[in-house]
This record gives sequence, structure tokens and C-alpha cells, in this order.
Amino acid sequence: MNWIPRSYLTASVAQSQETRYVWDEGNLAWVYTVAESVDQQTLPWANWIHAAICGLTIATAEWVVFRLQPFHKDRSPELAIEAAWCANIDPRYCYSLEFSRREWTGPIRGPLLTCMNLMQECLFESPDAGTKPLHCPLLAAQLVEHVCGESRDAFNVWRDQIIRRLHRFYQAPEPLSDLYGELESKMVVPPQAFDPAVDFDIKDAPALADAFLQSVDYQSNPRLVPPDRMRSNGFEGIPYHYPS
Repeated sequence: MNWIPRSYLTASVAQSQETRYVWDEGNLAWVYTVAESVDQQTLPWANWIHAAICGLTIATAEWVVFRLQPFHKDRSPELAIEAAWCANIDPRYCYSLEFSRREWTGPIRGPLLTCMNLMQECLFESPDAGTKPLHCPLLAAQLVEHVCGESRDAFNVWRDQIIRRLHRFYQAPEPLSDLYGELESKMVVPPQAFDPAVDFDIKDAPALADAFLQSVDYQSNPRLVPPDRMRSNGFEGIPYHYPS
């Protein structure tokens, strides 16, 4: 399976054949300055586990990717979404989500690059730096507000519902009780958790993650690491299965 938009996207995102936003490659400060205007420690996800913050970023980016599908034939953003969900379960599934800035410019490919950059940052760069990517869901939402203006109300309803759900299930353990991150590492965040149509409970998360991984067609996604390569890199267990 390659990335297939969920029903809440197909029902909520207006895929009109025209865009109604301005995109200036030399002036994207409006995307990033929003993170400077708020106290990030007061954000609803400030105390979530890392994977939940990443998941909200990916799920938010899906709104932009789906909105812009009619305007290009490059499947890279969709493949990046699928690879990002795999990486959020285990980063060893994904090579990288870096893309050449020279090849991703303009009013369609520019916003898509910004989405992919945010996923790369929260999944790979933030852990390397030892920081929580609290700004990433914020910036992704800002991008949705700009690109998916016709669907703004539907997006806000969806996001509020998902934030309430994740706030319930994915609070980070107390630092003193999880010095080495072992408790957090066992808290998997499957993509189905972001679908309001799924009656999600954290006890179902491992089975949902397993179902998702088994649905992935890694052979058709160059961003995903094949099982043989994963094993040669020391991966224990069965690739593209979540351990029970």
C-alpha cells in the first residue's frame, strides 16, 4: 500500500482546481514566526511523547499533500507521508525525508517541500539534537491555514478532536521514572490514532501499528528500507511487523 488519504480528508478538504493563496519563496517568514509568538511550553502537546508530536505533524501535513494532489504528478510527497508514518513507529524504516530545495520551488512544490522538511525535522533532526519539536505541529497548522483556506474550519474541528485524544493517551512519563526512555519507547503512535472514525484506545495501538506496517509496500517506496537491509543493519525481529 502507498499512502491513501483517509475518509476525513476526502470528506473535508476542498480539492478545487485552483489555488487562492500567494507563495513567495523569498518571503516565508509568516510560516516560521508564528512559533516565536507563543510560549511553546503552553502548547497542548508540550508534555506529549515525541512520537505523538511527530504524528500530529505528519497528520497535519497530510491535509496539504491531499489538497495539492490535483496540481502535480510527482508522488514523492505521498511516499514521504507513508515513510514518515513508518519512521514514527521506528526510524530505522526510513532512509531520510530530505529533498533538494532546487527541485521543490513554486506555489505547489514549495508548500510540499515545507511539509517534508517539517517531517524530516521532527523525526530525525530533533532527536539528534535532543530537543522536542514543539514548533513542528504549529508550523504545519500554519501551512494548512494558508494553503487549505477553504477547509480551515474542518481542519480546526479535526485537530481539536485529535488533540483531545492524544492528550489523553500520550502524556510523557515523569522524567525520574523513565530516565532512559524505556517507557516512552513502548508507547507506539499508529496513524490510525489520527482518524476520528477510528474508536481509538491506546491498548489497541500495537495491533494498529502492526496492521499499518504490514500494509506497506516497501518495494514501491524508495524512502523505505528493505527488510534485508534492515536485518544487515542489525534490526532484530521481523521487519514491517510490530512486535507483540
